[in-house]
Amino acid sequence: MDAQFQIRVAVFAVALPAAVSLLALAPAWLRRSRTEDPRGLADASPPPYVAAALPLAVAIGWPLAGEGWRWPVVSGGQWAPWALAALALSALALGGALERARWSVMFAGVVGSGILAWLVARNALASAPTVAAIGTVAALAAVGGAMTAAASALGRQPGAGPPLLLILCCICSAAVWGLTGHIQPIVAAIAVSAAAGGAVIVAWFRPALRLGGAGAGALGAMLGLFASLTCTLGDTPLAANALLAAGMIAAPLSGLTPPGARPGWVGLLCRAAMVLAPGAAAVALALASQPPQVEGYPY
Repeated sequence: MDAQFQIRVAVFAVALPAAVSLLALAPAWLRRSRTEDPRGLADASPPPYVAAALPLAVAIGWPLAGEGWRWPVVSGGQWAPWALAALALSALALGGALERARWSVMFAGVVGSGILAWLVARNALASAPTVAAIGTVAALAAVGGAMTAAASALGRQPGAGPPLLLILCCICSAAVWGLTGHIQPIVAAIAVSAAAGGAVIVAWFRPALRLGGAGAGALGAMLGLFASLTCTLGDTPLAANALLAAGMIAAPLSGLTPPGARPGWVGLLCRAAMVLAPGAAAVALALASQPPQVEGYPY
């Protein structure tokens, strides 16, 4: 990677999402004075449309760090910036409704991931048998839907732990995609991590902060989109992305287990271990399936 690309990544994929996250969540932090609520235990959850600013920052920052928006679209990978924008705007417009109807998040994640997987993979799957092509798109839809629903559930849990676990999922995803030769999906995972990082800082002082299902679900759907990209336009095994989805699912469920429900750092470390187990398996699978020479796919 040249220096100019590294600067673009630092500015647009790191600084921009992190700054937007902090600015969007700052009112929730300052809603009550520290005198009235010294421990930050009062509900500081932002409105759904405010939390949706986080995926919107990713949808703007990632294309600016990479190849931008192209029209007309001539390849599957060029759908990605437009798909990110659609996800962010959907979270922005439908955030309140999605908060009230939780099952609609899962349904929208599966249907949306299926459409995105087909848009991305239609050229690559054109020569494949019909049954195999349908099975691949269905599997990618399941992975994307699982990431969307799990991230949405994670966004409804309070504290700094949930965004930290989301960052951990991004790290595992970036490791898997990097080991199988991808560049732009790593940048996307970095952007999602930066957006979640602002939430970690605010929630550190306001433990009752919740990102909400709409904003967090859109971030999970973005990771699901790049799971489709890495499977169909590169060499990432579908099983590795399925394990990444399992890690995302473990993130909210781990808080319901006795070890994960323990207070403080002990509980958070137990939850992190449950997320890392499938993530580490995905990394091991990516290592085992590396091609002889990894040149670095643009997507």
